[in-house]
Amino acid sequence: MSRRKALPGISRARIALVVISSYDSKCFEAAMKELPEWLSGMIGGIFVPSIVSPVGLDGRGSSDPPMSSIEALAVAASTPVTTVELQVGDALYGSIQKLAFRWALEENFDIVAIVNGSGNFPMGSLAALVKPIIVGECDVVSASRVGDGIVSKDVDAPWYKRFGNRGLSDLTNRLTGKSFDDWHCAYRAYSCRALDAIPFDRNSDGHIFDFEMMVQLLEGNFAVSEIPVSIVADNAFNWIECASFAFAAIISIVRYRSHKMGFGTGSTAFNSLAYELKFRENTSHANLLQWIGECPPGSVLDVGCSDGRFGELVESMGHTVVGVDGMELPGVRTRISEFYETDLDQGLAELLGGRRFDLIVAADVLEHLRTPEMLLAELKALLSEDGIILVSVPNLSHWYGRLKVGSGMFSYDRRGLFDVGHLRFFTPVSFRRTASSVGLEIVKTASTNTPVVDVLTRGRRAAGDSGHASEIGVFPVAFEKLAKSLLRVWPSMFSYQLLFELRETKRGNFNRFDFIKVVPGDGPQVQS
Repeated sequence: MSRRKALPGISRARIALVVISSYDSKCFEAAMKELPEWLSGMIGGIFVPSIVSPVGLDGRGSSDPPMSSIEALAVAASTPVTTVELQVGDALYGSIQKLAFRWALEENFDIVAIVNGSGNFPMGSLAALVKPIIVGECDVVSASRVGDGIVSKDVDAPWYKRFGNRGLSDLTNRLTGKSFDDWHCAYRAYSCRALDAIPFDRNSDGHIFDFEMMVQLLEGNFAVSEIPVSIVADNAFNWIECASFAFAAIISIVRYRSHKMGFGTGSTAFNSLAYELKFRENTSHANLLQWIGECPPGSVLDVGCSDGRFGELVESMGHTVVGVDGMELPGVRTRISEFYETDLDQGLAELLGGRRFDLIVAADVLEHLRTPEMLLAELKALLSEDGIILVSVPNLSHWYGRLKVGSGMFSYDRRGLFDVGHLRFFTPVSFRRTASSVGLEIVKTASTNTPVVDVLTRGRRAAGDSGHASEIGVFPVAFEKLAKSLLRVWPSMFSYQLLFELRETKRGNFNRFDFIKVVPGDGPQVQS
């Protein structure tokens, strides 16, 4: 029977095997021969890095595995084998996988499977690893060494490896809100579609590469499955090396969690293009929706409408929403009546000239512009008679802003007051001056509380869900309640966001008045 026969019901795919860890030629060649025919027929290439040792006494260096062993593997597997010679200092765990992934993408493979060259992860489970990707159930399959408990007692693994794997995975699950058994196992299969979409070149060259890969895949919204695998041995590192890895892993996990909460400008968390809606009590979107609910149905302009989810809620109140933003996000046109993509710094006069709106919303958008005064002036010109503008901006004079700037530690974050996209900063006083300079007066104000619960639960819940106090304990909730009380006492210090209802200034605006001339015998006459 031909090796190239495919398993009935499974579409064909070109699979690349990437060999990591130590390489035992006899063990690996024997394992390849035991693969099912349908699977071996799909393997179109094998990547085996060759490590060049220092020059010996004879003046010549040697490589492991030698080229003769690689040639023997190509013959035994009836499959081309690709190698790259690396110096010992360059042959790092993550860097080898980066090279292999780039090779697989350039060769147009469909699936990349990471396998062990010494037999610690039995090749017999390779079929279970790649099959879910072949049939389209998921994009990535990761092996689990721990399952519901710890590594089997029959497996050659030291106690610190057994409990360390479990402890790191438990910590990662707690900080990410996920429920994977093993975040750091190297035995995995990836669809090349997923590899091509994530920035794996940014990842570490060390052993935390596997964790960073998992994070990027989840951030890219790729489906990840996990299967238990009965490993033969897990004794590659001594306790000092394991402790070093654990320390690096914890640092990486905490960094990722901080990025999800909005702190720092790192790239491990990158999937939130749409602006996150906030509906908990005393948040900007909740307050704005309450104000909009007090208005009769009319025409609404949503400036900086993001993916249209906020505008969709406004339309459910009976309004007709026109949205504008600098980028069109998926689904926005299905959620609101009209959408226009435009650079807000270039203005809206040409785009919407001649139209009038009963209500204009500029939620968390003015701080992203170079000249917010120009946009406010244009929004005023787009108002209908007695129309209003609702604005929310972050408050730089909040205690976090004062602490960060006053301590000399100013830097941008992914979100919040110091969002990396913020070009202008406002305080209550400075925004009043800005509004007044373009002929707008403030008729209503509100402030939002410090969003401690939202920040700590961000990234651990579905989009649109509110933060749950049970996820973070009593102290953050108590702090948020204290901040809410202090907000009444010292608004400028404890207001996280500032909300304003604006109207065109009537006082001193002579364009809004007509002169009436009284002529004897003819009565009053209006002069334009």
